[in-house]
Amino acid sequence: YGRTTDVHCLPNIEEGLKHFFVHQYCLVVIDVLLLDGCGFSLLSIMRRSKSVPILALVSGNEQYDKVAILNSGADGFLMKPFNRAECQAIVDALLRRYVEVDDVLKNNCPIEFGKDMIIEPQFRLVTIHGTPVDLTRKEYDILCLLARRPYQVFTRVQIYDLLWDMESFFNIDDAVRFHVQNLRRKLKMASPGTGGCIETVWGVGYRFNPATIQT
Repeated sequence: YGRTTDVHCLPNIEEGLKHFFVHQYCLVVIDVLLLDGCGFSLLSIMRRSKSVPILALVSGNEQYDKVAILNSGADGFLMKPFNRAECQAIVDALLRRYVEVDDVLKNNCPIEFGKDMIIEPQFRLVTIHGTPVDLTRKEYDILCLLARRPYQVFTRVQIYDLLWDMESFFNIDDAVRFHVQNLRRKLKMASPGTGGCIETVWGVGYRFNPATIQT
């Protein structure tokens, strides 16, 4: 997005998955009608493997459950036939969101909240009042993701999609909730004033509230 890109057009599911796992794509476009009844399974595999945005193409004269398409892993869908302007607008929106999130995750600049909490991505180190906090990889990743976007609410599905890899096949809600609970406990043990910085937005997800961090 914003760079010279290669486009790969694959003839079948086997070739598509082979290239998907080998290459780092910034967008996947899938024609659900051509997947011989395996469309939802393919969407689910791709979604659990990587956070790349997926656009599903569906025929306008077929009956598809739009909610099922999105729940299976698609980030958006486009009804055929469609005009070029509509397709370009949806593609641009998906690519823009992907690039923004990718930049957030790769940014190595320290995240500082006064001297109370400092997150150093380059060293994967979190210190509270100068004392390192012993976090697991997932606990650190969740904290870093939320702290880079203060007050933005992330759903459990979004967190899972961004931070879990293809080797993981856990229940999404249970997996994210477990790590968030442990993260909160460790932050509170390090300093009671930082324990509430990860807030639950009931029925939606989690957000980082820097206003709760106090000396």
